[in-house]
Amino acid sequence: VVPGYDCSACGPPGRTISRQDGLGFQAGLQAVGPGSDLVLIEGFDNVDENAHIIETTEWGRKYLAITKWFTSNLP
Repeated sequence: VVPGYDCSACGPPGRTISRQDGLGFQAGLQAVGPGSDLVLIEGFDNVDENAHIIETTEWGRKYLAITKWFTSNLP
């Protein structure tokens, strides 16, 4: 599960996954989370590829809050 991804500036240029204001991250967690013993979240602090969930000036704590909600509310 990734919150987003942007490797358009990589050499060679790579794939881009839109953040969709958190909706893609939530959909990914919802798809694999229920009933899973383990969910891997890629890129906790991977800022250079826009795959980070750490607190930022652009998104604040949104992705940390999404992660916290899923860890607390899924069976």
